[in-house]
Amino acid sequence: MGAEHLQPNMRVASGMFFILFTITAYCVYLDFNGPRVKLDNVWMTRNSNRHIASGRFRRLQICSLDFLQQYLIKNKRFLGNGKWVNETWLPKECIFPKLLSDAQLGSCLKRKKIRKIGQTGDSQSMKYMAAMKRGEGIFKCKELKSESRSIRTPTLSYFSPPLDIKSIRVAKRDCGGCAGELVRCTAPNLNVTTDIEVLITEFTKDHEITTKRNFWKGDCDIRLKNISQIYCQESVTTQEVYFREYWPLSGYPDVINIYAVHVHEAQKRTPRDFARDFTWFIDLIVSVIPKTTKILYWNSPHIDPSKQPVKWRDVKSNEFIKQLNVISASVIRKCIVEKNATNLYPMYDLFEISKDVLHWNGDGVHFYALWYQKVMSLFWATLCQIDNS
Repeated sequence: MGAEHLQPNMRVASGMFFILFTITAYCVYLDFNGPRVKLDNVWMTRNSNRHIASGRFRRLQICSLDFLQQYLIKNKRFLGNGKWVNETWLPKECIFPKLLSDAQLGSCLKRKKIRKIGQTGDSQSMKYMAAMKRGEGIFKCKELKSESRSIRTPTLSYFSPPLDIKSIRVAKRDCGGCAGELVRCTAPNLNVTTDIEVLITEFTKDHEITTKRNFWKGDCDIRLKNISQIYCQESVTTQEVYFREYWPLSGYPDVINIYAVHVHEAQKRTPRDFARDFTWFIDLIVSVIPKTTKILYWNSPHIDPSKQPVKWRDVKSNEFIKQLNVISASVIRKCIVEKNATNLYPMYDLFEISKDVLHWNGDGVHFYALWYQKVMSLFWATLCQIDNS
């Protein structure tokens, strides 16, 4: 074939290659960026969403609690792959649920019969508590009781009743200003009432509040015996007081948010210590918390060493927090799989999510209010999805 015949064919082939290359590049761009550039494009129906992977189209699922649980089982890590758009974090591997209107949140709380929400953690948990009390703007909350913030010692009267005050032992907390609180939140126009409570923990095993009872003194608690079948139950850790005594007697929450306390662990424990203690803790909560209560675990976000006091920079490190987050994921996954802990849910990977918004971090550890509001919006939106199972 002569050169005069080859030249047009080469031009056609080159043109076709250019067109195919352009289409492929555009599709790859749309895969992650295109549908998420504007928030309005995110709120699509489940049937209309597709994700390009390995040359095939596959449907994305809604980011529900069940999806997050199955994601951990399959990938052995919390879901944190995504990006921030217009101050809203959007995951890449599931469809972020639509943010809730007043009426939708009220309807969700009624439909799921969520009358009480519990939380445990350190000073971070108090900030999440403050954001949760907003209820996406629908709640008006009234304090029912609170611990004193002026002293480091747990407030006996907060826990008694329901506990017998004579059985409670307390010690000073490391966290200054950390205090438990119980509030009753109502949405007047929606006929919704939800109690929200936060209880303070600083480590995976705490000893700031414990109980002591003796058969020979005749001070065993018959109410606890009827629940646990332990003749003279007492608690040598704060976690046991909360989960085996206080909440069983005062009424278990319908949902419990557990916030990691890795920044405190960094001061006094090694990763191996944490692995041993965290395994014990997860076994405790799944064995005593009713299956009707949803347990939501949130790992620790990034810290910003540049904003920390110099004396803390070698104590609280992102590398240590990352190690503990990995251990947490492994222990929770094993518990879900081996013990059929179907009410235990890993939440979003706050460590990964927070790394791109460290300008919201105020003192190296705590963030400005906007961060906690965004995380609580994730909580409400995900909690209120209809599970895929």
